[in-house]
Amino acid sequence: MNDERGALEIGRTATGLRRAAVVMVVALILGLGALADWYGPTDSGDLLGSDAVQYLDIVRAIGRGDLRSAMNPLWSQGYPLLMAAIRPVFPAGMVGDWWTSRAAAFLVFCFCMASFASLLETVESEGRRVAHERDPIFWLCGAGVFAAIELGLGTVSRVSPDELVSGVFFLACALLLRVLRRPTLLGAAGFGAVLGIGFIVKSIFLPLSCLAVVILVLALRRIGQKVIVAVPAAVVLGVFVFGYGAMLSHATGYQTLGESGSLNYAWHVNRLAKWVHWEGGVQSADAAWPSSRIARFVGWKEDPPDFGRPLNPSVTLQEDPRIYSFDEPVVATYIPYYDPAYWYAGYKHVFRWRYQMIAIGKNMIDLTKSLLGQPLFYGIVVALWLLRGGKREKELWTVVTWAVLGVAIYLEVHLEGRYLSGFLAVLAVAALSSLGRAPVGVRRFVLWAILVGSAVQVVKEQRVVWTRAVHGWRYQENVEWKVAEAVERSGLPRGSQVGMISWTANLHCDWAYFSGMRITSEIADGKDEKTFWSLDEAEKQKVMGLFRSTGAKAVLSWDGPPSKGSAGWQRLESTPMWMYRF
Repeated sequence: MNDERGALEIGRTATGLRRAAVVMVVALILGLGALADWYGPTDSGDLLGSDAVQYLDIVRAIGRGDLRSAMNPLWSQGYPLLMAAIRPVFPAGMVGDWWTSRAAAFLVFCFCMASFASLLETVESEGRRVAHERDPIFWLCGAGVFAAIELGLGTVSRVSPDELVSGVFFLACALLLRVLRRPTLLGAAGFGAVLGIGFIVKSIFLPLSCLAVVILVLALRRIGQKVIVAVPAAVVLGVFVFGYGAMLSHATGYQTLGESGSLNYAWHVNRLAKWVHWEGGVQSADAAWPSSRIARFVGWKEDPPDFGRPLNPSVTLQEDPRIYSFDEPVVATYIPYYDPAYWYAGYKHVFRWRYQMIAIGKNMIDLTKSLLGQPLFYGIVVALWLLRGGKREKELWTVVTWAVLGVAIYLEVHLEGRYLSGFLAVLAVAALSSLGRAPVGVRRFVLWAILVGSAVQVVKEQRVVWTRAVHGWRYQENVEWKVAEAVERSGLPRGSQVGMISWTANLHCDWAYFSGMRITSEIADGKDEKTFWSLDEAEKQKVMGLFRSTGAKAVLSWDGPPSKGSAGWQRLESTPMWMYRF
C-alpha cells in the first residue's frame, strides 16, 4: 500500500515538474517575443517596417469609415482590422499609434504561438495513443523550432501580416489533420473558414487555399472517405473569397479579387519599373539584373516586353527638375505606393519563360542562402538523419506537401525569409514527428541538436534587440519619430498636404504618418534633387510656386539645402529634416 502511495506521489511530482517546465518555456518565449516586439529593429531606419505606413493608413481609413481608401487591392485588410479593433483602447495621437502597433504585433505573436501549439498537439496526439502521455522531448523540440523560426526568420516588431499568415497556416494545418482523422462536415467547414480568414489576411492564401482543398480531396480518397466531406470547406472558402471580392470590387469600381499577385509578378519577374511613377516601359537592364551578361542571356535589351502605358500617370508639373503631383483617388500618407493598382492601371501582363526561369533561379539562391544562414537548419538535418526510417503518421504528407507548395509559390515570384517562416516551421515539425518512437539515445541527441541550433539562431538574430534593451533604447530616439514630433511642433495642421525634395524612399515615410501629413508632390530622383539645389534663387522660387499650386502647405527635404543659407528654408529642430513653409 505504501509502495503504491509512494509511486502515486512520484507520478504527481513528475507531472507537476513537467507542467512547471511548460509554464517556464512558454513564459520564456513570450518574454523574448515581447522584447523583440518593443526593441526589434526594422529596415532602412524605419520605426515600424518598410510596408507599415500602408497598413496603418488602412487602419485610419477604417476608423473614419472611408471604404474606398480602406479596401485596397494590394495591401490586405486582415491585419489592419485587428489594429483598428484595438486602436480605441489607446489615446489619440502619435503615442497611441505606436502603442497600437506594438499591442497588435504582440497579440499576433501570441496567436501564432497558440496556433503552433495546436499543431504540435495534433501531430503528437497520434503517437500518444500508444504512449498515453505527452512527450516532453517532442514539445521541447517544438518550442525550440518556434522560437528560432519566429524570432529569427520572422520579424515580430514589423507592422506586417506575415507573422499572422504563419499563425493562420499553423491552425489550418492542424485542422486539416483533424478533418482527415475524423472526417465531418462541420470540421471541414471550420477548415474552410480558417482558409477564408487567411485570404483576408493576405492574398497568398488564395492559391494556398485552392491547393489545400485539392489536397484534402486527394487525402480523403486515399483513406477511403467520401469526397463530399470536402464540399463544406470549398463552399465556406468561396463565401469568404467572393464576399471579400464583391466588397473590393465595389470600392475600386472594377471586378477584382486583389492585385498583389499580378503587380508583384510584373515587378519581380518581368521587371516593370517598380513602385511609383511608372510612365511606361521597363527598368533598365543594368538596374533590373545583377550583370549585363544575365541581361543579354534573357534578351532584355534586344527584346524588351511591351507593358503598355499608364492610364492614370502622376502629373508632371515640370521636367527639369521633374516634379510629380498626385492627390487621388484615396486619402493616404503617400498615395503612389498606397494604391499602385490605380497608378499602374493600363499595364499589359506578359509572360517570358526566360524571365521566369531567371526569377526562380535567383529565388532558389536566396532560399539556399537563407537556410544555410540559420543554425536551426543544421539541427533539423541532424534530426532527419537520426530519425530516418522512423514511422510517421500516414496523413502527415498533406501538410508537408502544402508547405512545400507554399514555398514553391514564392519561388516563382519573390522570396524573403519572413514569407517562409510558417512553411519551414511545419516542415520542421514533420521532420520531428517520429521522435516519440525513437530509441532513448537518439531522442536525447535530437533534442540537443534542436535546442543548440535554436539557441544559437535566437542569439544570432536577437542580439541587437537585447543590446537595445540593456542600453535602454527608446522609440523616441528614432529619427523618424523625432522628425514627426518636430513637424507637429512646427504648427502644420494634421492632414496637411506637403511636398518633398529628395529621393528618400517616400514609400517608407513613418514620420509623415505619425505627424498626419500627406505627401502629394515630390522631386523623386537624386539627379533632379541636385538640379533643384543648383538653380538660382528666382528659379527655386518658381519651383516652390509649383509645389504650392498643388495645395501643399510646406515643402520638406532630408538634409536640406547644400548651402544651408537658402532663403525660406529652416531646419526642424535638431533633425536632418528641413522645411520651407508657405
